[in-house]
Amino acid sequence: MYEKNLVSWLEVRYMTCMGIALIKKIALGMLSLFFTMGSLQAFAQSSLENQAKLLESRLMAPCCWGGSLDQHFSPVSQEMKQEIRSRLQGGESSEQILQSFEQKYGERVLAQPKAEGINILAWVIPLLGMLIGVGIVMLFFRSQLYERSLDQRRQPEPEILAKDSKSQRYEQKIDQELYRS
Repeated sequence: MYEKNLVSWLEVRYMTCMGIALIKKIALGMLSLFFTMGSLQAFAQSSLENQAKLLESRLMAPCCWGGSLDQHFSPVSQEMKQEIRSRLQGGESSEQILQSFEQKYGERVLAQPKAEGINILAWVIPLLGMLIGVGIVMLFFRSQLYERSLDQRRQPEPEILAKDSKSQRYEQKIDQELYRS
């Protein structure tokens, strides 16, 4: 009888421990899910904020057209920034937002001109300028190296000067003149 009570007590104890372990696992899972959801929400908000800042840098401020939207704090700029954030939260894509601002303010609102038509010159001319500049610098250095190599060819070796009899005679005459005085 004592053994029967001991076995039933051990079974109850085992079941209780298993139940507590199961409850702990469920609580841990719910806690991790809670934190994961919180971090996902924070990530989504930071992603929207990053996307909004990127759009602000790609648009010009219509108050003066002198800088991008992220650098201005005029009332018009603030309204545009709020509109960008609300439209991003509404689910619109960056391209849709850029197109709507372009329709509203014209192509001038884009910080980077589209690479089509006459605007392609804004992309090609700087590249051509850089290539021409690199070519000029290379030609300059090449000519300098060529002149240096010509100068080295023209100058006789110092050993040849020392062995020349005319130069030895002149040195002797100079020495004699110097020692006389």
